[in-house]
Amino acid sequence: MLGVADPLAQAPAWQRSIRARCVHPAGAFTRFEKEDIEQSIPDRFHACVRRYPDRLAVQSGDHAMTYRDLDRAANRVAQAMLALRGGGREPIALLFHHGISFIAAILGVLKAGKLYVPLDPAYPGARLRYMLEDSQAPVVLTSDADLTLTSELASPGCQSISIQELESGLSDEDPGLSSRVEDWRGTGRLPLAVSAVSGFVPV
Repeated sequence: MLGVADPLAQAPAWQRSIRARCVHPAGAFTRFEKEDIEQSIPDRFHACVRRYPDRLAVQSGDHAMTYRDLDRAANRVAQAMLALRGGGREPIALLFHHGISFIAAILGVLKAGKLYVPLDPAYPGARLRYMLEDSQAPVVLTSDADLTLTSELASPGCQSISIQELESGLSDEDPGLSSRVEDWRGTGRLPLAVSAVSGFVPV
């Protein structure tokens, strides 16, 4: 019986080098099935929460969260966005340094069925202001540390909110919504952040 040829055997050396560093620690290559790839980001994340609720999901310095805790934090963000803006597709700007709060904010905005617009506080002010105005985001979610910067960038009609303000008094139940590229077809606008992260290719 002939063995199945490794499709990477004929690949350039640099590709084989990358492949060698991406193998699962157990030594096995993990294949994603089509139905897994076609899921939304919140759906794929929720599957991890169900399978590994108490495993470490993210860590930044001395701060760490399990999948269960990250899910609850994201759900609070989602509930806050829905309470503030209601349902419907719209962009929500996220002004964060890289860290756990940023990840919780991304997941929460997508769980609310909305689009996130990432803004890096390290960018020049003029660039951030242009990105915010161009996105037409009605809300900027940020951290306490960057709330002053956010207020300086936001237009009068744009509301600035600190994620630390959402820690208490909000439900941590999943609202059961998510934003997918298919939801935006025919609207004349495309959620670049969602499509880039989820792997969907718009047509």
